[in-house]
Amino acid sequence: MTGFLNEDEDLRVVEADGFPRKIVRRCLEVYGSKVNNETIGGCTWRLEQRPVCVHFAREVLTEKLGIETRIYAFGVSSLPSVPAKWFSKLFQEKPKWEWKELQPFVRDLKVPALSSEGLLLMYTRRTQPSADAEPISSACVIIPLRVPQFWMAY
Repeated sequence: MTGFLNEDEDLRVVEADGFPRKIVRRCLEVYGSKVNNETIGGCTWRLEQRPVCVHFAREVLTEKLGIETRIYAFGVSSLPSVPAKWFSKLFQEKPKWEWKELQPFVRDLKVPALSSEGLLLMYTRRTQPSADAEPISSACVIIPLRVPQFWMAY
């Protein structure tokens, strides 16, 4: 049967490459589901499409150039941990983002007391060219608050 992973066989292969069993099992649990099929034998796994696709969506960007679509690597791991720098780097890479493109990159950014939506409100500007068009997020200009010097005297 194709499309299935035999746990024992695959564990032997990845252990030979230096990966611990615990990590491999955890990956199988996160990205797959056990298959109970007597004809296959042993402990068998099937990769689940959604978690695998979401994982790789966080590692690539696509850009439409006319009728062509360009795909290139841009991983979440390359982004800074400070939210302001995180969004700055995203918008340096691409000035305008649709929500479906931005979501995989923002989902894992954790800031106490702020949700993903709160971060988007703080660091992006959302525009919608027409009522039926997808909203577009672009960089929000953050103006630092400066107190005039003469106020400091009081």
